[in-house]
Amino acid sequence: MLEFRHALEGVSAYYAALRSTAADKENIRARYNALQEHHENKAFDKEVYADVDFHLAIAEATHNMVLLHMMRALFTLLRQHVWDNLQDIYPKPEIRGKIHQQHYVLMEAILEGDPDRASQAAHDHLAYVEDALLQQGKEDTRLKRALRRADLTPR
Repeated sequence: MLEFRHALEGVSAYYAALRSTAADKENIRARYNALQEHHENKAFDKEVYADVDFHLAIAEATHNMVLLHMMRALFTLLRQHVWDNLQDIYPKPEIRGKIHQQHYVLMEAILEGDPDRASQAAHDHLAYVEDALLQQGKEDTRLKRALRRADLTPR
């Protein structure tokens, strides 16, 4: 799913930066502000929905019906994917803060009409999430191994 998101969201960010109208930019900013509010309040479930809404607002701003249709078609799967990913890595405040900052960089590139920077920001964001998930998986494996060695695993 992350690989598919790299392709779809990189292109979406690129075209949103090129084609977004003032109304689209206002919508992206509003979705980001909602995401910011839930981030500050540590309202995880609302933050996940706001995260997906933010990415959908970017897809809407492309004015490409195929991209938008693909994002909307994947909405439920995307929401579950974001939920699963963030559930694993959001307990770490430094990761959560970094992801939120990446959303801001992505938004700013789109609002400033810089397609190359917007596309790069989308790719950087997803690469960071992927790396954070890999690191979390390694930590989980080490913990399970340590518990098995100590014979502390539940039976």
